[in-house]
Amino acid sequence: MIRRRMESGAEVWIVVADVFLGFLAVVLLLSIKPVLRLKNLNPTVRSKELEAPLKESLRACEQELKKYKIKVAELEHELEALKGLRSHQRPTCKEKGLASGNLFDAIVLGADQLKIGATTYDVDDLEDIFANPIAIAEKQGCVQTVRVSCERTIDAAECISVERALAKHFIVELNTAP
Repeated sequence: MIRRRMESGAEVWIVVADVFLGFLAVVLLLSIKPVLRLKNLNPTVRSKELEAPLKESLRACEQELKKYKIKVAELEHELEALKGLRSHQRPTCKEKGLASGNLFDAIVLGADQLKIGATTYDVDDLEDIFANPIAIAEKQGCVQTVRVSCERTIDAAECISVERALAKHFIVELNTAP
């Protein structure tokens, strides 16, 4: 069992190579016993005795190789399909340098209510309340970000409901501690 944390992809490949080399060592050790048994036999009998297991092993390896080639082809096809795609999500106004922070920080109080500052708002009213910043952001080709915390007394479903409603107009950053 590997107990230390992998720091890079190179370390993963090193571990995979170590496991593979260990597997090969076991296979070689297991194949030495029949060879030692056949050591005292006539050379023609010895080669025939060794030939059958080696051919079977070769067939099994070829079948495994075919499976891996098929999997590689499938993954290459998926990769090719993804190459032309790009994200159509507009950047945040903070990323574009058009905003210095979040438009607002809110605490979700229930399935359709949240608190911004000292004022409690209905989620449906936020589009009207923040219509001007939403329109300006759209003109500038960006989306405003908002930070949302969930009151500990509400369910996760209610918090997610509010987050989804806000995500129609904003990029929502969930704050894990209100």
